[in-house]
Amino acid sequence: MNTAALEKSPYLKSIVDQFSQYTTVNLVRLLFLAPLSVVKEHTDPTLALEEEKSMIRLTIPIDNNEGVEFFLNDSLVPMKVGECWYLRLSDPHRIANNGSTNRINLTIDIIPNDNIIGIINDSMLS
Repeated sequence: MNTAALEKSPYLKSIVDQFSQYTTVNLVRLLFLAPLSVVKEHTDPTLALEEEKSMIRLTIPIDNNEGVEFFLNDSLVPMKVGECWYLRLSDPHRIANNGSTNRINLTIDIIPNDNIIGIINDSMLS
């Protein structure tokens, strides 16, 4: 169910609507990470294509800075503003914002289907 805040953000709503054309959107959030903050290493066991009856999280950086470091399996993931990322978050991951501004990501949790799986698989080939 769309919130009033999403309805007041036509651009963000248009992004969510794009994904709604392909699959069921379950949860949409803006995640903020303040300067000099850390999200300790953790796993999200249900956020992976490989998990049965899972959901996946798509991450779109909106505002970033050079000090943001996102690690998945101890490898730095070079997410740039405006890119859309699927990451297997059932694997260990952590985030540090060593910069002086907020990191803001749009996250969209979706139920994967053949359409989305095909898009993800095609993007890994290019």
